[in-house]
Amino acid sequence: MDIRRNPFFLSQILLLSVSSLYAKSVPPPRIAIIGAGVGGTSAAVFLRELFGEGARVDIYEEDRVGGRASEITLNGYRHESGGTIIHPRNQYFVNFTKSLGLDHEPESDEILGVYDGKEIVFSTSSCTAVSLVKLFWRYGFDVYNIGKWVDGLLGKFDRIYEHQRRGLAFTDVEKLLRSMSPTFVQMTKHSIKDWLLKDGFHERFIDELVHGGLRVNYGQGTDIHAFVGGVAMAGVEPGLFSVKNGNRQIPERLLRKSGAALVPAFVVGIEMRDERKYRLRFQRTDGTKPTKDTSDVYDVVILAAPVHQRNNMEFHDFPDPIRVGARYHRTVATFVAGKPNPTFADYAVMISESADDSVRFTSISRNLPVNFSRADAAYENDVYKVFSYEPLSDAELGRLFDERGDGGIVKADWMAYPEYSRQAKLASFVLHDNLYYVNAIESAASAFEMSMIGAKNVAMLAYNRWIGNDDDVDPVFSDDTKDTTNDKSEL
Repeated sequence: MDIRRNPFFLSQILLLSVSSLYAKSVPPPRIAIIGAGVGGTSAAVFLRELFGEGARVDIYEEDRVGGRASEITLNGYRHESGGTIIHPRNQYFVNFTKSLGLDHEPESDEILGVYDGKEIVFSTSSCTAVSLVKLFWRYGFDVYNIGKWVDGLLGKFDRIYEHQRRGLAFTDVEKLLRSMSPTFVQMTKHSIKDWLLKDGFHERFIDELVHGGLRVNYGQGTDIHAFVGGVAMAGVEPGLFSVKNGNRQIPERLLRKSGAALVPAFVVGIEMRDERKYRLRFQRTDGTKPTKDTSDVYDVVILAAPVHQRNNMEFHDFPDPIRVGARYHRTVATFVAGKPNPTFADYAVMISESADDSVRFTSISRNLPVNFSRADAAYENDVYKVFSYEPLSDAELGRLFDERGDGGIVKADWMAYPEYSRQAKLASFVLHDNLYYVNAIESAASAFEMSMIGAKNVAMLAYNRWIGNDDDVDPVFSDDTKDTTNDKSEL
């Protein structure tokens, strides 16, 4: 085909040329990112790729780089206290791991035990064949169908990577989910239990294995909405891994890769100024002067940390109230050097739905340190991680453990992820002109990869809006992306 005689192709080339020239003529912005976790540091990398070296990017962090990629130290060894496992189909995390020169540490195989508040009602085996027989005996073909179910979900989820490669961005989470599959939006309006029952799964499977997995991943049960429940169930897939020597290396190296300036400071307020600029008021947290409020002015501001009820950052001089965040769920990870009582000693323990409120922990499992390779010699110090909603008393820990070593215990107490319900209130990435919120993505699901997807979306929103390219914002997809089947393998 001779494109010189085709007016459509000529017009497209002309539009692309004009757009490219316009983008080069617009001066790069001054950008502030609040939060140096996975979302903030990956946003900095994506922004640098889009705006080039001329853009000034500052990252404000009051504590440490890493956010929820965090660690504790016990008996001289470092243990993951934040996000732990990565799925092999998490494209951004996997690609960053490779490009940053980091290695994978395969997730260790453990014998799973399901605890009903009185006893272990089901357990797997160290022998894979025996485990499969036991799983099929208790749960039937649900253990096979859940793999197909998750594959169907991930197949639709993978569409977001193609959309983002094309430069498409979405102003809110509902539009982003709908671009992958209209089914995903429907999933946010129903509980994972109701959704799985509709898809033919049985109550015993849901109440034991699904409920137990949700307690481990999100500290919540099967009343959470079906999309976040589906993300949690991706943990049944093989090939899970963590980063060798610690997941926090990812945000640390992303910060260096981005070339952004780290500002050790707590942002106390964001003020709207004329011409859509923002003044950040902050207090430095590194002991350098001035320690009182100081400020700087930016063209674009990106919130890349959860803004929930415990945060006292204020918004000033906006025409309408800025409403962000959601109620977050408290999680306490207690690391104990010792030996659990015989009920729990041989298992990675999950809690079934039949357990009553007297069971105040959500899981117990042996925890290997990040600065220890599973390929090395045997690790001598037994450390267990116990998840709970609130700090466990010494008496409660005494009932769980027969022995506790000299190293004592270490607790990580944090607001880990949103408090999910059976019907999600999906958030907006855009709080005001050139003011964006990465963690809006958590209204759908909270995970490292979700943070990176949210960061990429916000970076492209900021870029497209800055250069005046509205064509790639909130595109409308044709009906060929809609789901037309109710088959379990296709959700």
